[in-house]
Formats: sequence, C-alpha cells, structure tokens
Amino acid sequence: MKLAEQHIISKRDPRYSISNEAAFTSKNLYNAALYLVRQSYIHEWRYLNYNEVQRRMQSHEASRAVPAKATQHILRFLQQEFPVLERKLPTLWTMNYFVSTVGGALPSVTKHYIEKQKHV
Repeated sequence: MKLAEQHIISKRDPRYSISNEAAFTSKNLYNAALYLVRQSYIHEWRYLNYNEVQRRMQSHEASRAVPAKATQHILRFLQQEFPVLERKLPTLWTMNYFVSTVGGALPSVTKHYIEKQKHV
C-alpha cells in the first residue's frame, strides 16, 4: 500500500500555475517517449529499452523542460507499461495469417493466382 497526501489547489492559488505547467510538460514528455517507442516497434520491429529511450529523448524539448529526476521517473514508468511487448517481440508476428475476400472470382482462378505467387 502506498501512502499519499491529497491537496486540492484552486485555480486562484499561486501554486496552481506551477503545478499545471509541471503536469503539462510531464505529459508531453510521456507522449513523446511513447510515440518514439511505438514508432520503433511498428517500423523497426524493435523494442526500445529505457537507456535507448533516454538517450534519444535527451535532445527533445519536452525532456529539457522537465527536471532530470522527473524525466527518469517518467521514462521508467513508460518502460513498465510494455513488459509484454518486450517478451513477445521475437515471436509476435510469427503466428499471424492473412485472410481476404476475392469478390466474385471463381475458386479455380483464385487457386491459380495463389500458386503463381509462390514462384515470385
């Protein structure tokens, strides 16, 4: 169990703008890192680990807007979001298959087309 304190800060409170800005920049960093991880996974079939994400995000404006300690926590949190992908990456695409309709084509025409594709 984690113990936490809850403070309600109204928009008139001077701390509100600071908290709001910190939340906004943290969200931007998380979204930018998430985009990076997803794009790498989709296009390169590669899962980026924490060190690689941190290295690539160092030059990003969202990373520079957040304190280093907070950046580390955000990127670690992101790393914990995808443990299943990291484990399944080598075998993720091997068990899939493709199914499509052929419209009004005769079965013999479809079979001939498929056999022709095997030799391409």
